[in-house]
Amino acid sequence: MSAAVDRVPQVPAPPAQGRTVPWAARPAVLLWATVVIAVAGHAVLWDGPFREGQSAGPYWSVVTAGLAVALPLAAVVVADHRVRRSGRVGLRPATVVMASAALLLGLLIVQVLVGGPDDSDLQVYQRQGVALIDTGGLPVDQPAEYPPLGVIVFGLATLLDRALPIGFGVAVGVLLAALWTGTVVVLARRVQPWAVATMTLWPTITLFVLIRYDALPTAFLVAGLAVAAGLDERREEEADARRAGSASGLLLGLGAAAKWTPGLAAVVLAIGWWRAGRRRLATWFAAATAAGFLLPHVPFLLTAEQRGAVVDAYRFHAIRELTAESLPFLPLHLLGFAPRPDRPWVGVDGLDPSVAWVPTAVLLVVVIGPAVAAWRRPDRVLGWALLAPLAFMLGNRIYSPQFVLTFAALWALGIGSRDRTPAWQRLAVVGGTGAAATIGWGIWPNFVDYWLPLSWALFTVMIALTVAAVRWSQPESPQLPGSGR
Repeated sequence: MSAAVDRVPQVPAPPAQGRTVPWAARPAVLLWATVVIAVAGHAVLWDGPFREGQSAGPYWSVVTAGLAVALPLAAVVVADHRVRRSGRVGLRPATVVMASAALLLGLLIVQVLVGGPDDSDLQVYQRQGVALIDTGGLPVDQPAEYPPLGVIVFGLATLLDRALPIGFGVAVGVLLAALWTGTVVVLARRVQPWAVATMTLWPTITLFVLIRYDALPTAFLVAGLAVAAGLDERREEEADARRAGSASGLLLGLGAAAKWTPGLAAVVLAIGWWRAGRRRLATWFAAATAAGFLLPHVPFLLTAEQRGAVVDAYRFHAIRELTAESLPFLPLHLLGFAPRPDRPWVGVDGLDPSVAWVPTAVLLVVVIGPAVAAWRRPDRVLGWALLAPLAFMLGNRIYSPQFVLTFAALWALGIGSRDRTPAWQRLAVVGGTGAAATIGWGIWPNFVDYWLPLSWALFTVMIALTVAAVRWSQPESPQLPGSGR
């Protein structure tokens, strides 16, 4: 997917000034140290405190591991800032990609040799993948739960598991890790490498790549937005703009066939471009988005039984109830309209019927808001396109821990677009991302007694990072990572 991203030739860095940077203070060296610490910490946790049950453990062990990653990562972004200020080239995109891939590989090895989360979603993935390969269609005995493109990927994982008996969970991890690596490639080529490193080197974020589904729609979402960002920055010839717009729409449409969030970003882009007077571009883009969305559905729409299975998969999520880890639950509970469950990740019983409409209203506001903003300020359309999927997941009646994958990627795409970022702001981003990764792990899978205040803290940090991503999403200059700053 990274091949679709337009790139301006890199401007050579000016001659280095001053003394040579000591080896131990080089950003790349510190980055690799961060990877080693992250993998080692993951191995210690899952071989020790998390060994029993493979799904829970002492939360303060996670906090300690988070600090162990945060300190060298903070040193990375400060060192990169100092090196670039001196006229040298700091972190290179290729270095960040290799470090992220090494972290994924290390976590996968730990998962195979030591153990990892016993995630029940993998059983759902396997049921659907086996049904697709053995019957050629979606399972019809119970809802498929996932859109067609997701089921196709689960089917590929089933074939990989049967060809190489590595276990279905490992097969899923390998496929999703490849998609996430492609996402990091697109990000590192598009925005500041320090921001990509900050978002992708937390084990409590990256681990979800190996066990959960969201790396798939996130890959298409980031690739589609990256193409759109290049198109939005440079007014190209009509034919070139049409091709780039179609490519962006196709990627976002395919992503929407895996999860709704890429489709929300596509709607905002189409509205913004139409409002800005680029109506042919908006039309081609919308048509390509629709084609990308429909393409994976076609094989499952040929029979009435399979059409019913597709509808059931979407209906399954439409009727899910409010759960205690979601953002809409928190004010309802604070105002006394919703009782606190014994633990998160369960449906809220006893919700006052008079406010049952509130979660839906919140969701509508966070979905419609970016579209209205794109109509009023089309010059900021990329920021509103970033906000649409982020706002949807914040306002959803269900907040699942794997959502952090999409948040991390979109935070990097927005925050990393700023050409010059002071050291203190970089450190704030490291702290905020680390806090979101670590606090989220306190709610899942630990279920600590104080999960409710942790939920407030989690959403406060995530909203702050989301605001920063939207505000910083318009680059100050057309320079790209690797050029002298």
